[in-house]
Amino acid sequence: MGLSWRDALCRVRASSGVALDPSDPMMDHAQGRKQKALRREGAAGVHVAIDIQSVVGLRSGVGQFTYHLARTLPALDPQNRYTLFLFDFRRRLRDSTLEAGPARLLKVRVPGLLVRACWDLFRAPPVDAIVGKADLFHFPNYVIPPLAEGRVVASVYDVSFLRYPECASAHTLRWLDRNLERSLERADGIVTISEFSKAEIVGLLGVPPWKVRVVYPGVSEAFRRPAPEADLARVRKRYGLPDRYLLAVGTLEPRKNLATLVKAFSIERAFFRSRRCGLVLAGARGWKAGPLFEEIGRLNLQKDVVVPGYVDDRDLPALYQGAAMLVFPSLYEGFGMPLVEAMASGLPVVASDTSSHREVLGEGAVFVSPHDPDSLARALKDLLLDQERRRALAASGTARAAQFTWERCARSMKEAYESFALGTDSATRVA
Repeated sequence: MGLSWRDALCRVRASSGVALDPSDPMMDHAQGRKQKALRREGAAGVHVAIDIQSVVGLRSGVGQFTYHLARTLPALDPQNRYTLFLFDFRRRLRDSTLEAGPARLLKVRVPGLLVRACWDLFRAPPVDAIVGKADLFHFPNYVIPPLAEGRVVASVYDVSFLRYPECASAHTLRWLDRNLERSLERADGIVTISEFSKAEIVGLLGVPPWKVRVVYPGVSEAFRRPAPEADLARVRKRYGLPDRYLLAVGTLEPRKNLATLVKAFSIERAFFRSRRCGLVLAGARGWKAGPLFEEIGRLNLQKDVVVPGYVDDRDLPALYQGAAMLVFPSLYEGFGMPLVEAMASGLPVVASDTSSHREVLGEGAVFVSPHDPDSLARALKDLLLDQERRRALAASGTARAAQFTWERCARSMKEAYESFALGTDSATRVA
């Protein structure tokens, strides 16, 4: 016999004591009196509820964007009210900045897997029945769950799953196939991270241009500050880094095209070894990473290539600043956070000439084909030999990175929220 979503949630309550009523003690209202003040009748501005589920665990690009938005926007925007919510049954979120910030932080003590299963199977319960009402909801990871009332914004970062479906997992493709079209129709607005991605969303997904806003990400100030020598030494020791290295940052998955980088390094291995220069591939192991490690073994580069895994946020500035250059051969990106992190760190960049990379980097980088390891090998060798060019690229990159700040991102998002909440963007559509 089938189990309705109400039955499923009642079973959870019976077995764990978890309640779904937002006023229930199991709903962790982390800031007590301040939150009650925020909910007083007559409070001015727009009430925005942001799903911050992606900030828990190892943060990829979506998690980083959401985290910095949640930290920065409520502090810059006292006119509007913010609720940051997530399902945190296991109490995994420990963040003093979010806890002490001006936004209401709502940790729902219900298993997120159970709720998402109910959403997938039954399209219920509505998320606003769990976290409470808001004028505008923002779901920063493509898909909008069931929602009874309120206007809603979704973030769509890129459409790599359409351009390079072979680089996406079958699970991701099924999830998007089931949910994305409905989410785009339900959304009052779409936020994306580059003009390139906006054009792709309009052209490939059929979303009207007036419905899509571009909000560029920022880069943390920690990358702009010189890392102390002690931090450089500590990070080098912790992750087993060579004294000199080329750096790639990103999840180890096919779309990052790291196998081409490994082949390019192999082509000039004698040169790099003569310079005692290694290759560091920093990032969490993602979907279908096995062939990358097989390629490293096949080319006998185990002693040349260091794969430290996911690098803690606090160690990233020293990781970048200890490198000779960033190499970013990705096949497709909506933005490419490592590009601005490297520029802010004063690092020259070699990047694939594709997707959004020129929009992000300007002309202050070396661009190569993502499909030509020979050209990439030559570019890496030439840049390593040319100190003056490295300095020039580093200087132009530092100046360009100054355009990308989380404060600017937050102000742009505030404008987008207010416009979508009031429906003013729809007034600009062309009949």
